[in-house]
Amino acid sequence: MRYRNTLGWLLELWLSDGLAVVLTYFFVPETAGLSLEEVNELFGEKVLVNLTHASEEEKKNIDRAIEEKEMVVTNHSESIVEQITG
Repeated sequence: MRYRNTLGWLLELWLSDGLAVVLTYFFVPETAGLSLEEVNELFGEKVLVNLTHASEEEKKNIDRAIEEKEMVVTNHSESIVEQITG
């Protein structure tokens, strides 16, 4: 009698684990190799830049645009500091 209860419990555990593996395999999207923004896109958010599939030239253009924005922000902050201290 004791073995029958143990086997039932083990069978239930095995089946529930198997079901979890199958559901995860079919219903959870693959996120390996994607940026956080692209993972957000998989779950329905809008993404402005898709870096995984960008060419090297597109990546360089994006880096250049970011550097230009940083220079503008740095120059603007320096002018504000000069106005306050000057």
